[in-house]
Amino acid sequence: MKRIISIILAVAFVGCASIDLKPQTEITELQKSAVSTVGFLIAKNNPDYVPKFKSWHEKWNTITEFNMQQIEYQVGIQKLAEIISKDPFLQMQMKNAMSMLDVTFEGPQVPGDIDRYKQVIDYFMIGVSAQKAD
Repeated sequence: MKRIISIILAVAFVGCASIDLKPQTEITELQKSAVSTVGFLIAKNNPDYVPKFKSWHEKWNTITEFNMQQIEYQVGIQKLAEIISKDPFLQMQMKNAMSMLDVTFEGPQVPGDIDRYKQVIDYFMIGVSAQKAD
């Protein structure tokens, strides 16, 4: 009996040791596609806001202090929420993309989150930039 328990514990220990407990910072191709599609749809339905998105994105990319990055992210999300507030489809797409990406409206909580949020924002902006003005 002790031998069986030892084997089970050994297997469990080896299995747990192989689990990567570090947060995933790279977003997948599917996630990139989802967030860029949301950016495209929002820009398509709100072309007047594209310059504001681009200006905000440039500002966010220049900030290096974590607390300021959090604040500026929340400013951007608030503006985005106002833009999509009357469009249930865009609201749904945004919520789906954010849950798929494991990001929140509150923004990065620790400095280690910044890389993931930066990728999400960059791919969102790829979608925004892909929408050509009519």
